[in-house]
Amino acid sequence: MIPNRKIVGEILHNYGTIRQLDIHVGVAYDTDLDKVLAAVDEVLRANSRVLQDPRPVVTANMLAPSSISIAVKPWVAVPDYGQAHGEITKAVVETFRLRGIVIPVSQAAVQIS
Repeated sequence: MIPNRKIVGEILHNYGTIRQLDIHVGVAYDTDLDKVLAAVDEVLRANSRVLQDPRPVVTANMLAPSSISIAVKPWVAVPDYGQAHGEITKAVVETFRLRGIVIPVSQAAVQIS
């Protein structure tokens, strides 16, 4: 809760000095999840913008129709937010390709009678 006097009489800031990215990537159901989590962890350790304290959160967080969704949630300094998002997304895709980790394309079955 924020007292009314704080809203009316002072400047509010949405973020402090750090912010958590919220990146999601899907992997095929037959993927070794330990391999995926280790690969993402390596990507985050290699990126100088990612803070190690607080620790990044990397977890399998949802069973989607065509994939298992992996949440990649590292903390970065506020000025690094946009650049870090792009760098990490690119590095995850490239690392997955190199290691043969499949990012599946959504599929839908169409039945014509």
